[in-house]
Amino acid sequence: MNDLVLLCLIILIVSRVIGLAVSLDFYFERRKNQFIIFGIGWALWILAALMPIYSSLVKDVFLVGLLLLLNMFFFA
Repeated sequence: MNDLVLLCLIILIVSRVIGLAVSLDFYFERRKNQFIIFGIGWALWILAALMPIYSSLVKDVFLVGLLLLLNMFFFA
């Protein structure tokens, strides 16, 4: 994987973790269910950014394809 792409994915993960922390903070302060749904969305979005990083470390072709498919699924 290109170093610039890896750096961009890491920056996206950091910003998404901040978004997850904010949504969890809103949930614990206000106790509304809409904020836990936002938290789940942020967590899935973090997983979407982790999949391409992990797929570049795996040698199995089937697993790489599955991880990239999950990346597209979680990103959407």
